[in-house]
Amino acid sequence: MAYATGNAPAWQSGLNQFRSRKVYSRKLYEECLRTFKDIIHSKALGETIFMSHLISDDEKPSLDRAFQHEPSIVLMGQVNSGKSSLANEILGGGTWLPVATEPCTSRLVQLKYSQRPYYRTIPFGGKPSKAYALQGGIPKPEQISLTDDEKKEPENFRIQMEFGIANDWLRPNLQVIDFPGWNENMELDDALKDIIRGMSVETLVLVYVLDGNRMLRGLV
Repeated sequence: MAYATGNAPAWQSGLNQFRSRKVYSRKLYEECLRTFKDIIHSKALGETIFMSHLISDDEKPSLDRAFQHEPSIVLMGQVNSGKSSLANEILGGGTWLPVATEPCTSRLVQLKYSQRPYYRTIPFGGKPSKAYALQGGIPKPEQISLTDDEKKEPENFRIQMEFGIANDWLRPNLQVIDFPGWNENMELDDALKDIIRGMSVETLVLVYVLDGNRMLRGLV
């Protein structure tokens, strides 16, 4: 499957603009919080006035979450629709993720920037494992796929793979998330739904990939 890459600079320009505005907004937010605390400590305003008129108990946690999460591009779609191929194009071309004629990705894959390539596993809702050096600098097919025997154990679908790769497009904190294909099996679909519910929508760009060839064949 081929993708047009002529818009890649526009993607990067838009992302860089988003990053700079987010950094500015975060600094402004932190500066405002410091100013609010100084006002309270000086007793110029009571704490009740501060909380009710400047920032409420409901607003602060939401703002904190928004600034803690980094922007993510999430690729979703049916089985073998070309999500990993699109991820490679977004990352500037080349083979950052393995692709194959048969479905290759059966684990959720997170790609982040790291000068020293690494990989680790993250159970859904659990703590990340120890990070290991990523030989060759890019994920291998066996690291992002499951064998038929492994697919018989539902808990295997709830283990994500995080890879740190030396791709400058991911600087400083962007992550690209490649989802396994939908409708491969019920256990995997259930795990993916749970993962989606836990994502921060404030910094999420969702791309749903369609296989145009498959759709056209369905019309013939």
